[in-house]
Amino acid sequence: METLSIPLTTTNFTLFSSYASQPTHTVLRFRHIGDGTTNRIRLDDVFVDEAYAVRRTQNFETWTNYLGAPVGTYSIAEWTIQNAQIGGKGAASSGAAELYPTSGFVQSPTFDGGVGTVNFWMSNLTNDLGEVIATLLTSTNDWATWTTNGTVRIAA
Repeated sequence: METLSIPLTTTNFTLFSSYASQPTHTVLRFRHIGDGTTNRIRLDDVFVDEAYAVRRTQNFETWTNYLGAPVGTYSIAEWTIQNAQIGGKGAASSGAAELYPTSGFVQSPTFDGGVGTVNFWMSNLTNDLGEVIATLLTSTNDWATWTTNGTVRIAA
């Protein structure tokens, strides 16, 4: 997995990019991996390009109905967040998904053409100073089993 870090003047987000190229894997999941701390991941502006060039994006800007809602499971347009909440100050938008350890995740809709290129911004929350780690998972059988395609981390 290639990591590209871009300094931002107002946030501490890092841009990650991966080419999974999994035409038979039709669902994508980002999962927070717990390290024994309470550090949360902030995820924003997820871009998933299908293996056959059909694009889907999610920047959480339209999730305003869930802004300030308690940690839980929420869905819009077939995107789901679980053990997460919507918070402000995304990388490029007004909202971001905040994933709680160790089971917080963002899950995409099913992509009939499979999962291709994946780009996303990730950071730890301002007051959560420890390292955060996430895995990029795909499924070939509608969420029954998951394959790890890479792990990304932001150091403390």
